[in-house]
Amino acid sequence: MRLRSFLLFAFGVGVSAACYEKDLEGPEPVSTFSISTSVSTLNLRPDDVTSFTVSVRNETRGQPVSAIGTFAESDNPSIVRVETTARPDSFKVTAIDGGTARIIVGFNGSTPDARDTIVVTNAPRPVNTVSLTPDSTGVFVGATTTLRAALLDAAGDTIRQRAATFRIDPASDTTIATVSATGVVSGVRVGSVRVIAAREGKEDTTRVTVTLRPVATVTVAPGDTTVRVGNTVQLTATLRAANNAVLTGRPITWASSDTTIATVSTSGLVRGV
Repeated sequence: MRLRSFLLFAFGVGVSAACYEKDLEGPEPVSTFSISTSVSTLNLRPDDVTSFTVSVRNETRGQPVSAIGTFAESDNPSIVRVETTARPDSFKVTAIDGGTARIIVGFNGSTPDARDTIVVTNAPRPVNTVSLTPDSTGVFVGATTTLRAALLDAAGDTIRQRAATFRIDPASDTTIATVSATGVVSGVRVGSVRVIAAREGKEDTTRVTVTLRPVATVTVAPGDTTVRVGNTVQLTATLRAANNAVLTGRPITWASSDTTIATVSTSGLVRGV
């Protein structure tokens, strides 16, 4: 019994000593990270698309770690756009317009020092020609049609990352038609307007004619009726377009095939004779 008690006491002392020695070592140091990119500069032209990779290193332990958690941001998205890809260590870069921008790359959860920068310079590619299509078109009142404006450089290559601006000229003609920022023209009333697409001092013009949608069918109600001599009955007419839409605001002409039996007014009122 005495031997067993002694062994238990010795074991307890040993454990306490071991724990005490570990406390003397202090807490584990906080890891610091660094991040680096595969390129430090990019020289592009607007519409160019490229990519870069990143690597992350745990400086405290002196070893590389997974790139999961890295991010990249453009300080001027109107000049260069950066997007993630299917790989956590790779990012897609798209040049938008001429100029210089910076891509800031970092690692989530790390100190602010874990950053890297890529300087992107886009050589200017001025718009040489604006091509608006179609050259002329028509649209019904209450309907829409879409115009397309292509921007071309001096070599005739399409500039895709920029877009033309659209306007009705003169502005007072917006009572006839309107145009959206994407070139959608809406007919307001009968007439003709000039639509201009422009970018960087270059422009092109198209003519849009607004007309009434043609009447496809006329339905009179009631279809058959009886009226006594000297009495009246009111008829109504419904106008529809080819798409079955009801048309309003159109003049309707009424006529009787035999006025000695019945007459009809301009509003469709029938009187028995």
